[in-house]
Amino acid sequence: FIIKLSLDSGWLTPVRQIGIAAMFGLGLIAAGLALSDSDREYAAYLPAAGVIVLYAAVFGAHRLYSLITFENAVSLSVGVSGLCIWLYTRVREDIYPVTAAVGSYCAPAVLGLGAAAVFSVYYYFICSLAFAVISIWVRSRTLSIVAAYLAMLMTAFTGLDLGRDSLIVAMLALNFVALSGGIYLYTVNNGTPLTEKESMSLLPALLFFYAMEYFFIDRLMPGKAPWFSLGFAGLLLGLY
Repeated sequence: FIIKLSLDSGWLTPVRQIGIAAMFGLGLIAAGLALSDSDREYAAYLPAAGVIVLYAAVFGAHRLYSLITFENAVSLSVGVSGLCIWLYTRVREDIYPVTAAVGSYCAPAVLGLGAAAVFSVYYYFICSLAFAVISIWVRSRTLSIVAAYLAMLMTAFTGLDLGRDSLIVAMLALNFVALSGGIYLYTVNNGTPLTEKESMSLLPALLFFYAMEYFFIDRLMPGKAPWFSLGFAGLLLGLY
């Protein structure tokens, strides 16, 4: 009733709504860090919830109230993802890098692609580079696996709507190289080879990449797609 009354009276303006949401999210993060020594298991979920609230605040500021531009919304989403990664280094729960990856890759879609669809394709590649490096830094193979799925899915689905096959072919290939190289460098730098379970978890993302890359290449250069597929397979074999 109090919330409804504040809305009807005009006190709870859009700016105040977003501000309160952002403070609530930061408060959850601060509470989780404060309780981490006394009740680590429970406290680990509070910052995760706070990060989700911050993502929602950014999305609401742009999509619901148009308080910030698309570019600023994406920049803030990247900032929230950076905060999420930092929290992972403090708490070491895999929910944080997963939340960061999902929030980063889904931000353009949730915020509305429109005329910025081409920018989004480049943005996904930047995310892939960033998460490939971050996964090595925070020693989280989970982050690499989640980023691989999201990079391939978001780039391919954007390409289906965009109608620029050559651009999508190039960006899918670059995401493939960035993420494959990241997994290789993770093994080299951390001395931790890919396990059979981790390899199998990456297999669906790899098959999806082959299918979508084949689809787009075949539309551009009929008959040449199998040779490109063999080239990507050769790269993987070389990394192996």
